[in-house]
Amino acid sequence: TDSPYEAIKPAEKQETYPVSSAQKRIYVLQQLEDGGTGYNMPAVLELEGKLNLERMDRAFKELIKRHESLRTAFEQDAGGDPVQRIHDEVPFTLQTTVLGARTEEEAAAAFIKPFDLSQAPLFRAQIVKVSDERHLLLVDMHHIISDGVSVNILIREFGELYNNRKLPALRIQYKDYAVWQEGFKTGDAYKTQGAYWLKQLEGELPVLDLPADHARPPMRSFAGDKVSFTLDQEVTSGLYKLARENGSTLYMVLLAAYTAFLSRLSGQEDIIVGSPIAGRPHKDLEPILGMFVNTLALRTRPEGGKPFVQYLQEVRETALEAFEHQNYPFEELVDKLELTRDMSRNPVFDAMLVVQNNDYEPLHLHDLQMKPAQVSHLVSKFDLTLQASEGDGNIHFLFEYSTALFEKTTIERWASHLTNVLSIIGKNPKVTLNHIDILTQEERHQLLNEFNTGQANQYGVQTISQL
Repeated sequence: TDSPYEAIKPAEKQETYPVSSAQKRIYVLQQLEDGGTGYNMPAVLELEGKLNLERMDRAFKELIKRHESLRTAFEQDAGGDPVQRIHDEVPFTLQTTVLGARTEEEAAAAFIKPFDLSQAPLFRAQIVKVSDERHLLLVDMHHIISDGVSVNILIREFGELYNNRKLPALRIQYKDYAVWQEGFKTGDAYKTQGAYWLKQLEGELPVLDLPADHARPPMRSFAGDKVSFTLDQEVTSGLYKLARENGSTLYMVLLAAYTAFLSRLSGQEDIIVGSPIAGRPHKDLEPILGMFVNTLALRTRPEGGKPFVQYLQEVRETALEAFEHQNYPFEELVDKLELTRDMSRNPVFDAMLVVQNNDYEPLHLHDLQMKPAQVSHLVSKFDLTLQASEGDGNIHFLFEYSTALFEKTTIERWASHLTNVLSIIGKNPKVTLNHIDILTQEERHQLLNEFNTGQANQYGVQTISQL
């Protein structure tokens, strides 16, 4: 079938343009998070070698000329709705500073500042000199003009321009997509997709209730931290084999395992997990900087009596159907569901799953090596996000979690529990969900001892009876 995206054409020139559904939501959320940096998308790159500042400044200015998103500001129209205005020229200065006595983390943290959405460019860059042959390049964009893919595009194209290469012209820009989306929303395909999602999310929606270390703050906090862990090759190959034998992808296996794991932690058997999808299903959209990523709300029912393989088949169907209906913006779905707004939570889901196959190639710039630095922007938009990436025959995981709710030790414990789940389903795919033993050896001993001395057990009697 023809992709509906075939119809995207350059829009007529206007004073201002509509925003996309995703931009509208970020605009509203940024107003709520007044002066916050939860929607900044910073990247930190290490540069080794001889740096040419003029060349670098010129490369960034070319990028700004090339991408309308880097010249876009947001304002409200007479009715109070956000619109975008594209400027022909915007002020840009490549900031420079020296590291001095600071750590690289401190330098990166000092660089990240709130953006004013009415002032273009919603983009900044800074060079931090560490030594003559070593620099950090810090870039930051606001999520309203950018997403994960956009950050990679920016870095790749920056490298090409620094190397004095010409880039192929862009046929369309982000505003053309926003104008197209406005039209798409009046068509039948859009209605059909919307009906599918409303059916998926009918009835009372489950609210994920993970055992937290702290009371939930009344306003959602973006304060976050990360815990990373890696699966060894034996467990990894068990998961790939499980996927192959069940006509599934690694993503489907991880979605089933993660939701089964969340069900064990919460005692709930109706679980909704959010998962991002790139939202660029047409080649004309691939090189554009902008907010294309859409969120799928995947509703699963990890009931205890189901064998894992049977549950995996259900999750596979859910995922395939969700991909078929992926053009319906999550923001519109939230509006249609008419939920009671709970300021302490994300709408519809509180846990996220992100599976990437990120193979970062170090970029060779003229006289320079450029690679991502290990400096992270500590933000958690959800209670818990599981990120998985494939590489070198292993699967690397990262839990991003809300520090307002959880202590690091809790998340580290959960990381071992999830590892246990993944190991067990690879060895014994027919195991029923309530018989997957998530405890580590040490916890099992500890529990037996506490059980013998009559102390309470946070995992309920069920886990004891399985010991």
